[in-house]
Amino acid sequence: MTMPDNKPMDERHFFYILRLPTVLFIVVSNFLVLAGALIWGWDLLTMMLVFWLESAIIGFYTVLKLFSINLPVALVTLPFYLFHFGCFLAVYLVAVLTVFAPPPARGQLVPLLKGAFFNAPVLIGAAPLFISHGVSFYRNFWPRRALWENKLNDIAFEPYPRIMLWCPVLVVAAAAVHYLGGGRPQYGYPVVILVKACADIWSHLNANGLNPWTRGRDIEAA
Repeated sequence: MTMPDNKPMDERHFFYILRLPTVLFIVVSNFLVLAGALIWGWDLLTMMLVFWLESAIIGFYTVLKLFSINLPVALVTLPFYLFHFGCFLAVYLVAVLTVFAPPPARGQLVPLLKGAFFNAPVLIGAAPLFISHGVSFYRNFWPRRALWENKLNDIAFEPYPRIMLWCPVLVVAAAAVHYLGGGRPQYGYPVVILVKACADIWSHLNANGLNPWTRGRDIEAA
């Protein structure tokens, strides 16, 4: 059995990735969250809620994909998808609130949920992420939507591998900063954003067949 010929990481691959507009939007939108934390004083819980809301944004664009391919089938399956993905988001949100909410507030679930959904910094931080995923939808999915006509199940489950790649990495990095920050966790915020952005870029490339290392893409022709 012959082993696959993995391409080495060199500057051509990085240059190819940095040329992608969607990657640039990912970098800018994630670092705008860092700017909010460093300039406007957002705490780590706010940042984590922003990234939790990004998961909901990914689900929103997944629903748009389903509608754009087969509207009748999407309408029938939408309640099941919303229930399944909603349960996933609920577990993710409870984990975020459990780990990152201030200790006196952890038992007050209703105020915490109100703070998650009616929080101006969270909505402001999520806005560029919403735009970033919209750009990816327009550039990566819309021109090729005909290729997905018989793959509704693939589209419906597409968000899970992507979120499950950067979500654990993000939570572990943020928890380390939160509990090991020595009272000054803001010094670790750039590390959290950098880790999340790198995981986000990797999952984005894999989800859209753009990864030059795993998909054998001809970067000279890109």
